[in-house]
Amino acid sequence: MEMPSIHDSVNDARVAMDCCIFYKDAEYEVPRVLKTPRNKAPERRKKTTKSDKLLVVHRLPAGVLPEHLTEMLLSNTFVSPTNVADIVIAGNFGKTTLEFHSSAHATLAFETLPGKALLDVGGYSSKKVLLRNESYVRIRMNISPGPW
Repeated sequence: MEMPSIHDSVNDARVAMDCCIFYKDAEYEVPRVLKTPRNKAPERRKKTTKSDKLLVVHRLPAGVLPEHLTEMLLSNTFVSPTNVADIVIAGNFGKTTLEFHSSAHATLAFETLPGKALLDVGGYSSKKVLLRNESYVRIRMNISPGPW
């Protein structure tokens, strides 16, 4: 029973069947093949989406610049955002997003910010961070905690 050098799954099956028939006809004592338990498939990592890497900052007073937010984060958390989006002003306040290298960085920055985390109306963790001029901003995670 020779196998060609080119791989062919149909030929593989035929040769395997010929081997089985050969052993059956020759009445060889072939040990039983024991089933081994399959290893549990490794848990797949949750894909990180861009929104997992973001913190949303809103209720920004007029005059706040993206550099101010970066400085505030570095002084309070020692975690620097990779990008601060343009601040969008609506009425008296503005809002923006802070993008981090990974969702772990965003979570670390949020958790190390001063203040108690509360759930907002959308179910997101949010913190009230006091500013020097006695006003405050709201910073929230962009990941809903979900039912788990």
